[in-house]
Amino acid sequence: MLQRYSGIFFVLFAAWGWAQLGIFSKFLLADGVQPLEIAFWRTCTGAALFGLHAVLRGHLKPHKAVDLLWFIFFGVAIMAGLFTCYPFSVRHNGAALASVLLYTAPAWVAVLSRFFFAEPLTPTKITAVVGSLIGVACVSLSGGGTDQSISLWGLLFGMLCGLGYSALYVFTRFFQGRYPAVTLYAWSFAAGSIFLFPFVDFAHKTLFDWLMIAGMGVLCGWVSFLVYYEGLKRLGPVRTAVISTSEPFFAVLTAWAIWGESFSPLGWAGAGLILGAVLLSVLEGQRA
Repeated sequence: MLQRYSGIFFVLFAAWGWAQLGIFSKFLLADGVQPLEIAFWRTCTGAALFGLHAVLRGHLKPHKAVDLLWFIFFGVAIMAGLFTCYPFSVRHNGAALASVLLYTAPAWVAVLSRFFFAEPLTPTKITAVVGSLIGVACVSLSGGGTDQSISLWGLLFGMLCGLGYSALYVFTRFFQGRYPAVTLYAWSFAAGSIFLFPFVDFAHKTLFDWLMIAGMGVLCGWVSFLVYYEGLKRLGPVRTAVISTSEPFFAVLTAWAIWGESFSPLGWAGAGLILGAVLLSVLEGQRA
């Protein structure tokens, strides 16, 4: 039981850590740093931190050459792809709809886990997934509506984000028994940063900007992915995906606390649905 509750704590902490990306991004964007450069620095700092961590622990070298190829594919197709598609989804359809499409991930994870890991789709899991999706929609749309027309390109980028986010769960779970987190993420973050580098138009940055980049790399990259990996080991992909939908709830709370951004009744209702979905996932784990 202690292992299960520690898993819940790890996933919630990872969701909170990822939610702080909005703070770092908002300051960097205000100083003229573009979304693609932010994605590059997120992967680059993650690669440096995970690489150093892996070297110090003696876990940098993959067991097989084919595994290294999979790590590189993971870094380019999923890490770089996800970090890049999301800003474009926001650009075309606004932050609210982009968040809703990103957090279709639990539904994708439930389907993929059924095929890859033979994990049963129980009524409780289905209820938790649906509840979390509705909750994310309420939280995202409560304070982030946009008057612009919906773009098909934005929908495509958004759905790719959701699919890429779900692939993160499945791919990580696949290698869990063979590699520690530092090995998997050191190579994948490095591959993602190398892939993104030629496309980045670097802006002038102040000391404050570099501090924001460092903070983003430590919290939103290194620490959050480490604790997420530990949580996934304890809970399985579907429950982890559902609990991770608390990220937009934490993001809105952070925006409210720092910038006084509004949290409407619809947003609170959505937050309640998300927390209810998390509770259902916990109770389902207890019965299992």
